[in-house]
Amino acid sequence: MNNTSINKIFSILSEKAKYKFVYIFFLLIISMLLETLGIGLALPIISMFSDYENISNNIYALTIINALGIKNQSELLFTLLFTIIIFYSLKVVILSFIQWQQAKFTFQIQEEISERLFTKYINYDYLEFNKINTSIMLKNIIKESQVFAVQFIMPFISLLAESLVLLGIISVLLYIEPIGALVCFLVISIAALIFYSLTKKNIGLAGKSRTLHDSRRIQVSNEAFGVFKHIKLNSLQNFFNQKYIIHNKGTAEDDAKLTLLTQLPRLLLEWSAILAICIFLSILLYREIPSSLFIPYLGVFGLAAYRIMPSINRILIALNLIKYTDFVVKNLHEILINNISVKKVIKKDTEEIKFNNEIIIKDLKFYYDINETIILKDINFTINKGSKIGLKGKSGSGKSTLVDLMLGIIKPISGDILLDGKSINNLGTSWSKLIGYVPQNIYLIDGSIKSNIALGIKEENIDYFALDKAIKDSSLHEFIDSLPDGIDTNVGEIGSKISGGQIQRIGIARAILKDPDIIFLDEAT
Repeated sequence: MNNTSINKIFSILSEKAKYKFVYIFFLLIISMLLETLGIGLALPIISMFSDYENISNNIYALTIINALGIKNQSELLFTLLFTIIIFYSLKVVILSFIQWQQAKFTFQIQEEISERLFTKYINYDYLEFNKINTSIMLKNIIKESQVFAVQFIMPFISLLAESLVLLGIISVLLYIEPIGALVCFLVISIAALIFYSLTKKNIGLAGKSRTLHDSRRIQVSNEAFGVFKHIKLNSLQNFFNQKYIIHNKGTAEDDAKLTLLTQLPRLLLEWSAILAICIFLSILLYREIPSSLFIPYLGVFGLAAYRIMPSINRILIALNLIKYTDFVVKNLHEILINNISVKKVIKKDTEEIKFNNEIIIKDLKFYYDINETIILKDINFTINKGSKIGLKGKSGSGKSTLVDLMLGIIKPISGDILLDGKSINNLGTSWSKLIGYVPQNIYLIDGSIKSNIALGIKEENIDYFALDKAIKDSSLHEFIDSLPDGIDTNVGEIGSKISGGQIQRIGIARAILKDPDIIFLDEAT
């Protein structure tokens, strides 16, 4: 991980998350001190218990006796045992709390990133939004936010935590037996570095491949469910099955590679640990360490190895996971930080306006970015208040595009649309409050008829008199009266439980509920 990657991580995090990270780092230092103290206490304790008969001559025992005024050997040993129990009990409680804070921080990051992505996407300019495949947006909001938190932020914290613990323990071992500690550390570190160097490229490629396959899985699923009727009519199940299987298998293979490469370090480290201990024992024998220190040194280094081996293993796993999700970090950074040119559709009200006289379409010109083929050119006409206007033309002639321009969700290349002399593009939501819209394809949420008509309005804020009027004006009342649950009847996903005609009437009722001055109907029948 280089400085650029670290900068990207912290640029993605909000200010609140950055402050919380500093708090987590402070907790990690406490964790390191506890782990280091646990190892440091081992030498005097093992030293005293290994030479029980001569404990009164032990330098550590004499220090404790003089400091606490202990009178006899038994009292000293019971004091030591009691101290060990208290220390490790407190250590368990404090480390459990630190683990809980780390977990909370990780999933708060997931929550925040997912929310920011969702907010970013729904505030995209209409044309920008339509350029992005919905499967990619869904993957980023749901999957990649989770991957970033669980497979990047959590390993990153683990990397810091275990590195601090490793630093603390190695410092203690260097103080006790410098040469032996240094040799052991070098043997294990070299083995770990060799493994990481050999695997990091494959891990990075697997992570990038997994991201691609996940996008394709969601895309194929969306496409299949969207044309389900067509699939049934034309027996296309196998066609979509094969497309899904390819990418589903790709994701499984990439995750399997990650799992394998995160399990292998443990086996390699076990071998290197045995080698390091053998070398350490050889050094002790060569230096002719006194027998009274041989067992304590071996005990401390054995206890340290018991704690260091999982640390190095977790460090390698963390590095592999970070490499695996490197593409996710770049992707999120591009969306949340680099992509700053996106214009928001939602604007604040500029003023309260009314439709008094006319709408003038003046010299409109428009084309899409795809090939810059002009869709509309030199469009001029006037709509007087109270009139009914129909747009006629062949398919692809720009009727729906003209409606979108008049709705204000896209802007013309040149020309303008004027409401009583004021450009609708400068009116913000004041313009949208004046209009109702019934699209070609009406989208219903998986909810009640009431919640679909009053879309975006909290139930306690619904004007039931206006709702009843909208239902009657859209000729929905007879249908609703025939239902056991009335307006609380669930329509199913995209209206799957009701007919196409009733779906259109719900769309009309939705537009009427606003009591708009102007209603746009796109290919309404």
